[in-house]
Amino acid sequence: MAEKVSPESLAEKVREYSFPRCAGSEGDKKIRDGIVKEWSSLKEQNPGTDCEIKQMEFSYAEDTPRVLKGIFVAFFTFSVVLDTYFLFFVEQKPYCYLPVLFGVLILTGVLSGTRWNRWIDRFYARRSSNEINSANVEAVIKPSGKSAEKTIIFMAHHDSKSQAIGFLTRFYAAGLIFSLTLLVSVYSIVYAGYIGQAMLNWNANIQIWVLRVNILVVIAALLLNVLSAVFYYVRSGNFSPGAVDNASGLAVLNALFEKYVQSPPEGLNLRFVATGAEEEGLIGVVKYINETEKELDKKNTVFVNLDSVGGTGAVLAVDRYGIPQIRTASELTGDLKKAAKSVNIVFRSMYSPAGAGYDSLPVSHRGYEAVTLTNCKFDKTLHDIHSKNDKPENISADGLFRVYQLCTALVGSKCNQ
Repeated sequence: MAEKVSPESLAEKVREYSFPRCAGSEGDKKIRDGIVKEWSSLKEQNPGTDCEIKQMEFSYAEDTPRVLKGIFVAFFTFSVVLDTYFLFFVEQKPYCYLPVLFGVLILTGVLSGTRWNRWIDRFYARRSSNEINSANVEAVIKPSGKSAEKTIIFMAHHDSKSQAIGFLTRFYAAGLIFSLTLLVSVYSIVYAGYIGQAMLNWNANIQIWVLRVNILVVIAALLLNVLSAVFYYVRSGNFSPGAVDNASGLAVLNALFEKYVQSPPEGLNLRFVATGAEEEGLIGVVKYINETEKELDKKNTVFVNLDSVGGTGAVLAVDRYGIPQIRTASELTGDLKKAAKSVNIVFRSMYSPAGAGYDSLPVSHRGYEAVTLTNCKFDKTLHDIHSKNDKPENISADGLFRVYQLCTALVGSKCNQ
């Protein structure tokens, strides 16, 4: 059957998918019902393909995102307040050394926040009187001919959200919070040693400079709490069309399904998953992996997440994140590099120190190789994400097509391994 996918058809699909659709809204139900209807129609047109399509419904407590953020802010505020008290108002031993403890607690808490934690998975299972309902949509295509061991799972989240603070503003604010937190915690550890050992023996000039630095650190600590509260508690809404984030990923996901439901690859299982509630803390993908993990072979299953694609730059694979760094894929990244070279696509792997919320993170934490493909540049397009200005006009049709080509080249290379 002739290839139907083109840059123009991908861009048109982005326009079709671009409407407000935060988790639990009518738009959320509309997008997933539309995906099921479209995929089911394509399946019916190809009755010879072994394909199963289903909606995997789930629910979660409405206050889950706020409670998670609240735990972090409460822990941080408690630690900073006690740290500041013991640092500047308690000079007698051994209490003057307590800032060392709180400095370590703050540092550990912030660094652990850059990495996925299994306890978050368990937290998502909590029940509430106010539940949000959403669903993942999954299509499973089994190979033509004999059964296969290897599986590629392509994912893209289908929900969107809007926020009062722009994405880039939030990005830079998060960087400032992180930097100030490191300053407060490290300074607390160093200064506690100074208080305990040398305070009364240092000359007046040194003590004056230390006092000035102390004042700056206190101001930084207060600023941290204000920024943390604003950053974590500005409520999200349902005004973003979500073209870049993430109708773009859905468009590529749909095109991949259309291609392989017509012509299943030999010797390779394919799954296509449109995840829900990604914007609420990757809830949908956690629900998905909880439900399907027993079916999947960790050694032979890889995940490729499509998020905010359709930019003009190189195709990026986020395969490292967190502090200290965690690698989410090695062999898969190598396969993508070879696939990109075979179709003459500029490709790079990328490290995300702060551990931005990608659907690839929870599955990599379970032991699967997983990457997130993106190519959204730091420009107005990125600034408009999570706002009413995240429109189809921000998408590069050629950028979408490059990501599609890379994914099909990956499938081809996996079939030949």
